[in-house]
Amino acid sequence: MISWLPFLTPLLVWIIGIIIFLIMLTIAYFFLIALVPIIAIGFLIWIIYSAFKGWKRR
Repeated sequence: MISWLPFLTPLLVWIIGIIIFLIMLTIAYFFLIALVPIIAIGFLIWIIYSAFKGWKRR
């Protein structure tokens, strides 16, 4: 077991690194999914607001 340790340590670090990377990727993916409707709603409100402002001026 102890003789395997120098070989297993880099492998373990690599596996932990991959797991952390995948978790960060998943968080970023869900953050983007959550962000898309917010941007879309904001854009829609902005379009309605500018159209309403333009319509009120006339």
